[in-house]
Amino acid sequence: MKLQYLICIIFACQVYARLALSQLEHLQKMIFVSSAFGEQRINQNGPLIFLPALIYHKSGYMHNKRLFSPEIKTDYSLTKNPKKNMYDQNSFTFTRKPNNDKVYFSINEDTNSVYLSEYHKRIIQMFPSSTGDLSIEAGRYNAFTQFLRSSAVLPHASDILASLFLLSEGVDILLSWNDNEKTLTLHKTNGDMHFNISMVIKGYKNIQSKKLKNIYQSEVKEIIDFFIERRNKPSLHEKKASSVPTSFDEFKKGRFLDSLEFLIQMYIFEFIDSIESAENIIRAIHTMLLDYITNGHYSLDESEIHHAQRVLEKCFVPNSAKEALDYIQSMKDVYQIIYQNRATPFYDSSLLPGYTRVPYYNRKTNSFSKKCQESFSNCGEAGIFALFCCFTYDPVENIYTTAHIPGASPELKSFFKKYDIPEECISAKHHKEWCRVVSDLAGPIDYVCPGNEINAGILNMLSIICTITNYSDSSLIELKKKIANTQNEESELYEILTEFIKDLFTQLSFNKSVVVSCRNLNLGNACSERTDVFGYISLNYTYKNIQNTVQMHLSRSHSEFSALQNTENQAVTGIDRLQILKNKYVKEKAFTGYLLANYINRMIENIMKKDSHSYLLANDIISMTLSDIKHINGLFLLKKIEGIEYKKEIVSRFLFYMKSEDIHSENRIIRMTSNILGSVPLNDKYTQIKMLSAAVYTMAYKTAYTNIQLEEQDTIGIIEYTMNTLHMFSYILDANNPTILLAHIKEYIKRIGYFSNTMYNPLISMHTSRRIFNCLFSNNQSCCAENGFDIIDMLLYIDEETASFVSFIWFHYACEEMPDQAVLIIELFKCIIDFYSVCDWRNFLLHITNIERCKIRKTLDTLKSTLCTTPDNTEKYQVICNILRTAS
Repeated sequence: MKLQYLICIIFACQVYARLALSQLEHLQKMIFVSSAFGEQRINQNGPLIFLPALIYHKSGYMHNKRLFSPEIKTDYSLTKNPKKNMYDQNSFTFTRKPNNDKVYFSINEDTNSVYLSEYHKRIIQMFPSSTGDLSIEAGRYNAFTQFLRSSAVLPHASDILASLFLLSEGVDILLSWNDNEKTLTLHKTNGDMHFNISMVIKGYKNIQSKKLKNIYQSEVKEIIDFFIERRNKPSLHEKKASSVPTSFDEFKKGRFLDSLEFLIQMYIFEFIDSIESAENIIRAIHTMLLDYITNGHYSLDESEIHHAQRVLEKCFVPNSAKEALDYIQSMKDVYQIIYQNRATPFYDSSLLPGYTRVPYYNRKTNSFSKKCQESFSNCGEAGIFALFCCFTYDPVENIYTTAHIPGASPELKSFFKKYDIPEECISAKHHKEWCRVVSDLAGPIDYVCPGNEINAGILNMLSIICTITNYSDSSLIELKKKIANTQNEESELYEILTEFIKDLFTQLSFNKSVVVSCRNLNLGNACSERTDVFGYISLNYTYKNIQNTVQMHLSRSHSEFSALQNTENQAVTGIDRLQILKNKYVKEKAFTGYLLANYINRMIENIMKKDSHSYLLANDIISMTLSDIKHINGLFLLKKIEGIEYKKEIVSRFLFYMKSEDIHSENRIIRMTSNILGSVPLNDKYTQIKMLSAAVYTMAYKTAYTNIQLEEQDTIGIIEYTMNTLHMFSYILDANNPTILLAHIKEYIKRIGYFSNTMYNPLISMHTSRRIFNCLFSNNQSCCAENGFDIIDMLLYIDEETASFVSFIWFHYACEEMPDQAVLIIELFKCIIDFYSVCDWRNFLLHITNIERCKIRKTLDTLKSTLCTTPDNTEKYQVICNILRTAS
């Protein structure tokens, strides 16, 4: 019973907490009347408008602080299971225990370090986040939220939170303790007692406890004491964190994320469960300020009264005052533009339900396993979840609906009735509840474990879709039979399958404008050895001339969903309006304005899908590595850290741009990236390749990440030549630093031990080879060029053909881009030793344009006499010219 009670509280609060924009408008209209100040209302540029907290929430600022701050040590581990080989799906065990997260206490005794340690300890206490998502809920009775919601304390919760709010603003509210009686007391300024609350409440010590006990709220006392102490003894860091930024650049450093104001405002926003509770807290703040300023029965320092008056003016303004700017209306304008510029719920890949770990679900008992080992990586479930978000999305009303799916299962209807509005972030609870829809289904569905973890494959996915929509699957059954018969022509089967998918997806889509296409379909065996089809499925939706395309890639071992950029959306409605709003608020020089400008800027990038984001992130990370991550909060302001791709990019860039001697467990960058690694299902092979590649390249998995256990044989599988290899080298190349590039190329060649003549080899791939050449040889830097030839020498140890192929590619780039660098061209020409294999390299030349070929030929003609100094060189020259001619 007690456990069910706790779970119900957590679920209820996660569903109903927080305020919508329309409710913020209601709060704007509140009137506060007093004899001293007449009629007042909430100041639009102050903290009580709750718009800052709403933006904090939407942008994931506290999410980033709580889960990834380098001051916090998150509890996780990746261990190798004994007697399991690297290809076994269960070869690793990953555990994550948010309730055991702790702070790193600095060995420095300076006040700033002490403050940061204590501050982050309060973040952990006030945001336990026991499910892995940001949350103020905790399954223990000495937690702050449990204390505030207890029957004896709840009537005074508004006053307690109002007191902490005012303490964070520097007002000396008269909160005190009676240690003998174990009570918390709030006095009015005339000495009267406002409340006297017992710090002992009834509860269960832990889940195993069978009897209610008196539990002293020691954690609550620590939190309140921290606010009281910081009011009286702020550190220099704290003062900087609390100061209003004087420019947008200063704002983007994110110092305010280390302030008590940010902490309590974010907590209050998460705690509020109704418009009434928000009103109660605001009224309590107004009442306490009035009492502090106007009550003459208590002796107060005049400077303290003046400070309280400034806080009153910060939070409230005369009702007759004219507002210079309407932030809430601007936020509504932003929402309107966002909604009119999307035909699916996902105008950006960051909004997709990225996969995570979920517990096993039992449909008979309608319950989830509580055993740590009974959980799985839900990539297949998340992909189907994203599909149904597209199927059920009504772009006119911006809601999800299943009204057009008459056969929808009760669980499917219930899910989209409960979560009927698209959200900017998908929580762990969403993923868990989705399992009730797709897990442990009866019928011909292939799961990795009994009833859980959907196996990859298009046919398997279609079986689930047909099951939960009661769509007639007779055609699918017939198609499966034909596919099982190896004598049937594959191309004909793919045509039938494509038509089935088009018909099914069109019927299930609320927006009938959908255009469905399939490509790269191929037959193979799933991990369970069941025959299935793999490949890409794309859905293109149109709404008001806006096109959004989503794509699902189903491979043998993984399902991946992505939102693609539509080049047709050149004239996106309202972008100019967003730019005007952003520029206005940047110039306004007010905190709320800066906050809104930063949020709008992120929305513009999402809508326009600018490729520049990665380069901006690269520049930010390079500057942070040089400054020992002093402004890590600036990274937390960029966007919410979620989704495998974004997490991979952050971790990889930091590791690649750091000096090797800085890669150790005490480094703040390593601590932050370690927390990011601990937030993804590392036991999943696909996740390991994405998230641990940089750690393997740099040896950080041995020297820095003590939570991660990998054996040498495991690392080879992680750094194999794949598309992820090209991603890694793209990050390295973004630094535009030849020294960094050379170090990682040499290390990669040494680690991988062989040369792959495929598109996934960064030295020969059209995606990276030219960038590598330019980084090594541009500006005629002799030291870089020499190191470039060192790479060729390393390749010679593998074989002459390998070294000759890379030399052949670089030779052509040099002829095209550096025709005046005769010495470089001659040296590269000499390195093409095994030129008899040149015919096998024709594919490289197919990617060179006619203009580029003309430049190469011109250089070859100019240098002919210089290159053809011997019969062998003349023959080599003719072979290269011929292959260049025939490849055109």
